[in-house]
Amino acid sequence: MDPNRGQWELASRRGHRVVAVSSTSALSWRETVVNMWIEFRTHLLPWLLAAAVIGLMSYQEQRRTIRFNELLLRQAQAIEAQNNLLATQGYLVPPTLPLDELEFGGFESR
Repeated sequence: MDPNRGQWELASRRGHRVVAVSSTSALSWRETVVNMWIEFRTHLLPWLLAAAVIGLMSYQEQRRTIRFNELLLRQAQAIEAQNNLLATQGYLVPPTLPLDELEFGGFESR
């Protein structure tokens, strides 16, 4: 009588595949490597790929934010230059903040 028979029957009733390996026989090296690859492929690889995708998306978002902040700074400089030109010609221009007081949210440009 096999002491693990009840556990195997329970696993087979739940729809699990039961592989009975006696203590005298062991898996070959190739079967062990194949099983390790299957475990890696089904359990770890999706998480590693998801982490890589999220890291890449985060990096691209950071670069996009830096470029957007640089664009806003160039636009603020152009508006300030235009306001200075209009002020020298005698036009009344609304007051603006100096460029060093402007704050853009997000990542700082490097």
